[in-house]
Amino acid sequence: MPPSARPWSRGCIKATKVFILLVLHFNKWYRGTFMRKTWLLFPLVGLILILASGSLCGCSMRKSFLMMDDESIANKQFEKLIDAIQTQDIDAVRALFSENALKEAENADESIQAMFDYFHGTMASYNDWAGPNVIAGNNDDGTGRYWKRYYSTYDIETTQDKYRLAMETITADTTDAGNVGIRSLYIIRFEDDTDQDCAYRRRCLYTRYQYRKSTRKCRVLTEVP
Repeated sequence: MPPSARPWSRGCIKATKVFILLVLHFNKWYRGTFMRKTWLLFPLVGLILILASGSLCGCSMRKSFLMMDDESIANKQFEKLIDAIQTQDIDAVRALFSENALKEAENADESIQAMFDYFHGTMASYNDWAGPNVIAGNNDDGTGRYWKRYYSTYDIETTQDKYRLAMETITADTTDAGNVGIRSLYIIRFEDDTDQDCAYRRRCLYTRYQYRKSTRKCRVLTEVP
């Protein structure tokens, strides 16, 4: 959604225009009355605009900033994963998964190797579909536990093929550090997806790794609570 189509954005623009008009009128009066002190106006104008944007658009701006930060964190994790796949570094892939996910998985190393065989070429570009879907909780169960989870989706173009990847990552869990890391991952060739116009998301329902040559799908599956 473009910024001009967002209700809070239109409100911020209108409010900013009002403040600019007020500043211009104040500037005209101030300069006519105190010509020798006009240099004091500039820090005052800056302060007014900063306070106005903070009070009128603060919530939306803070939300946008936090989403940008989540997007950056998710993309860095994704890029590390792709680097590990391209260099076929099993230990590097394992390091990105949570300890609990690896404990629950069957034949993890064999399945990671199958994913290496499935992914062809060097990544040329990717589309993160505007960042992850972020879910978090704080003291949900009365224990004071804080947790945060990303559901990310990517379209990947390599020098040889195109892929779609969905990934669930837990970035924080104050009660169980073993949950932190990638919990589930699903990758498919772009041409095999039946709904290419929408972002690719997959909720994995089984605690196992699986590779299907018949459908050209390589899946790393873990249970979703």
